[in-house]
Amino acid sequence: MKKTTILALVLGLCLIGGAACATGGTAKAGSANPEDVLKLLPVDSQGVFFVDIHRAMQTEVASKMIQEDDNYEEYLKFVEESGIDPKEDIFFVAFGLLSGSLGEDMDGAAVINLRYDKDKMLAMIQDKVESEILSADHNGVTVYSASAKEDDEDGYFAFLDDSNVVVGNEEGVKSGIDVFQKTKDNVFQNEDLAGVLDRTDKDTIFWGAMLVPKEDLAKAAEGNPQLSPLQNMNALVLNFDHKNAMVTVKIKAEGDDPDANKQIADMLNGLKAMGAMMIPPDKPELNDLLNSITVDHGADFVLIDASISDEVLQTLKDQLPKEEKEGSEEIK
Repeated sequence: MKKTTILALVLGLCLIGGAACATGGTAKAGSANPEDVLKLLPVDSQGVFFVDIHRAMQTEVASKMIQEDDNYEEYLKFVEESGIDPKEDIFFVAFGLLSGSLGEDMDGAAVINLRYDKDKMLAMIQDKVESEILSADHNGVTVYSASAKEDDEDGYFAFLDDSNVVVGNEEGVKSGIDVFQKTKDNVFQNEDLAGVLDRTDKDTIFWGAMLVPKEDLAKAAEGNPQLSPLQNMNALVLNFDHKNAMVTVKIKAEGDDPDANKQIADMLNGLKAMGAMMIPPDKPELNDLLNSITVDHGADFVLIDASISDEVLQTLKDQLPKEEKEGSEEIK
């Protein structure tokens, strides 16, 4: 999909730490539930990704990351500039990919559910972008746009009410406004995707549900016949969580051809076995990481399941070259 620079900026600031108004919003920051926020995504969403920022920020991992010297400085700076304390004021982020082939030109937008001061947020964003923030009207709601520094593509955002900001490219932001104003159906009216949404575990910190475009799989198989079993896939269900000092990951690909599912599982297990043979003897933590991953399949699914301890992840992080470690911390 197109670069959505303002989305990257706002989400990045949330991860470091971490509106013209219409009527009819019910996703009040601090009391909303995930479904309230999901209802602000448009019916033509191809996929949905959801992050419980508030819960993530309460974890020991997040607290430790914030307290690290450099990160704590950035955290305090963010709180001062934005008036937002990510641990207390940011609740959910729901991201919708709009229908179409997966790629650079795909539209999309995120709804960020939070307590915020509009004037402070505008000032903070203005400080981070190259040009003046522009504004235009869409059905009575102001749509703002700007380009991030060293980027020539515009990002768009709009303040839906005092609890929800929609961020993305132009089409995605306008769709979010239309859904908020109830002139466009929300994602739950998409019968195909709603069925996949029902099969996600919404109690995890991060989850996703996505319809897989068949034309993209066909193109991938044309270039590499070994990938032809993937054309059986209809949808993906993703869940990531953190409990009891463990990161858990579940990636479930849904497909209705048992033979193709077995081929995919065999291919993944083969790659896992090859990876095991390449691990040097002095890197046992890589074996621990690989052994934490299992691949299973059934008549209508392929499942990748992993449970990785914080200790293993910390060991791997400590072994990163200095340059890579600094880069990973900047992303966080």
